[in-house]
Amino acid sequence: MTLNWLEITAFALVGHESRSLEPFFLVDEQVFTDTPDTFIPDRSMRALFPFGLLPKLSETSLLTLAHASGLMAEALGCDDSSIHMIPATGAGTYSFSFTVGGADPHLLEHAGGQVEIDSVCVGVRGGRNHVIVTEAKKGTFDSIAKHKLAYSVWAVRSNIPDDIPVLPVYLRVVEQEDRLEFNVAECAIEDGRDGNPSLHQVNVVGHRRLRFRKLTS
Repeated sequence: MTLNWLEITAFALVGHESRSLEPFFLVDEQVFTDTPDTFIPDRSMRALFPFGLLPKLSETSLLTLAHASGLMAEALGCDDSSIHMIPATGAGTYSFSFTVGGADPHLLEHAGGQVEIDSVCVGVRGGRNHVIVTEAKKGTFDSIAKHKLAYSVWAVRSNIPDDIPVLPVYLRVVEQEDRLEFNVAECAIEDGRDGNPSLHQVNVVGHRRLRFRKLTS
């Protein structure tokens, strides 16, 4: 038998100074600490009607609803008219370098690896365009590995003009009996414009918790 290709997977074992997994994760209970506010969409019923036709909304549908309803614009302080579009989603193979470890950073290569990108769109905040990259999760409070969001940012970074900042967002949607709770965390991530970014420089800089009643047909 002849093999025409060979797939190699590389693993890295990292010992972190804190001897804890927390530096590699965003923990929901530590991130979303404020009380949720009620959000009242000002969109027409025609725009939101399709979301009430499905018995269950997927993560992708919930993310699209956050944009279509104006909730994402509200949570991020973007101009409302700038973020109505349906976000782009996709997956592909990407290569980039980054470091792990604080006291003694170690350089790692993500070489032609698969990255799934939940959402990319453009919003205007303070009169300036921002590329908004979102990692979305559905379900009760849990946690998310920092690399899930960081990889999405680093994957699209090479295609973003240097004068447009990147706004990384972690979205956790919790479905309750009669309402949806959207927990939106704005993050700061080194995007590689000034050298190799660090996985440990993924930090939450602000959050909003917004909820509204489920849409029904």
